[in-house]
Amino acid sequence: MSTSFSGLQDVTESRLRMIVDTIPAYIAYLDHEMRYVMVNRTYEEWFGRPAAEIVGRTVDEVLGDSAGNVKGHLLAALDGVSQQFEAPMRTALGDRYLRVQHVPDRDEEGRVRGVIVHGFDITERRNAEEALRESEERQRLALAAAGAIGTWDWDVQRNLVRADANFAAFYGVDAEAAAQGIAIEAFTKGVHPEDFVRVGEAIAHALVTGEEYTCEYRLVSEDGSVRWLSAYGRCSLAANGTPIRFPGVTVDITDRKMSEDALLRTEKLAAVGRLASSIAHEINNPLESVVNLLYLIEESVDGDADELRNYARVAQHELGRVSQIATQTLRFFKQTTASTEVNLGETVESVLALYKGRLLNSGVMVELGVRGGATLVSYEGELRQVLNNLVGNAIDAMRGGGRLVVRARPAMDGVSGRCGVRITVADTGMGMDAETARRIFEPFYTTKGILGTGLGLWVSTEIVQKHRGRLRVRSRRGFGTVFALFLPPAV
Repeated sequence: MSTSFSGLQDVTESRLRMIVDTIPAYIAYLDHEMRYVMVNRTYEEWFGRPAAEIVGRTVDEVLGDSAGNVKGHLLAALDGVSQQFEAPMRTALGDRYLRVQHVPDRDEEGRVRGVIVHGFDITERRNAEEALRESEERQRLALAAAGAIGTWDWDVQRNLVRADANFAAFYGVDAEAAAQGIAIEAFTKGVHPEDFVRVGEAIAHALVTGEEYTCEYRLVSEDGSVRWLSAYGRCSLAANGTPIRFPGVTVDITDRKMSEDALLRTEKLAAVGRLASSIAHEINNPLESVVNLLYLIEESVDGDADELRNYARVAQHELGRVSQIATQTLRFFKQTTASTEVNLGETVESVLALYKGRLLNSGVMVELGVRGGATLVSYEGELRQVLNNLVGNAIDAMRGGGRLVVRARPAMDGVSGRCGVRITVADTGMGMDAETARRIFEPFYTTKGILGTGLGLWVSTEIVQKHRGRLRVRSRRGFGTVFALFLPPAV
């Protein structure tokens, strides 16, 4: 009787083994120490070892580097929780992507004594889904861009960038080589030295976070010509955060940048016109005084010598005012091609000096506060232009008199956490409603009618962004306006 039952059991196990070996999925059984007890033929084929070399070995010994993708799930299954997941796996058939299940095997008392493992190859399906996602992403990015467009697709793990002919032409790279795929360094080497670090930081951020990558930068061609490019993309990350693919588009925005530069020059000329009126007024007052004093000297030739000397001293003082105004004006319009250390106290005082007459005639009281250490490395001429714009707007808003508060101090940016300098320009003028405050940084938007160009604050924001800073505004109708300018310690 027992012999017959034993034979039946042998036949049943043999048939069960045959059935398991014909299943296209891989199947294995591991004990509580994560050692293999059984594997089917598919498992042997996938990992290139016969069962005799697998059974009795641990997961680490059999799977090697790929073990880390499954061990956490095995431990959870040994704790009694079934697992289902997808994971990359290095097999004898190459790098594949698997859908895996780990099912706890319990004894009669309900204790887990092992794990049943089975998995299916879903590599083709994953590749098809990934290709579809990449295609959709490229299309979305292309629709968001305008102008001359080049597309690229970076295989991050193999460091191969495949790009179309437009993208290759931007960078002066052979189109056939770009279509086959070349290292990213072949493209980034042409980035302008002043933009290189910023572009690298933006790429690194996208690789880590998977967030959208957007960056505008200059590209220097072999002949020395410079063009502006704008790049859009997003990096796909694996479940463990590893960057896999990074597709995107790049747009040539050189024409747009040239138009913006033309607007910047237009605003510079407008600023010259506005300042010319103030300067003419400032210079006219001391010159009138000098003319009157010279007349008095002429009429008092035979008079008291001390009185004549006093007239001469006053005339000399008034001419000194003219010289000071001329000096401040020259400093304002001085063009600098390199950043220099700027003392904010001196810069703010020089800007206020240009408006001394307007401030007095408008009945505007000035409160100036500059704390120690308020220095930074920047383009001084551009910084003066921003301050001149903010101060000029504040005076315009207080035609019936008021209070102008200008402060500069070391500070930390509340958004980015960076250290730097904060400059505040506040007035007690008419203020703005919410809609006006929202639009004042738009080009050609003005509340001054024919007297305004609508470019001043737009140009100021461009300059601030060039300095990697931020310009914010708070205003309330009837109560005044506050502009807060934050600048990092160096450009």
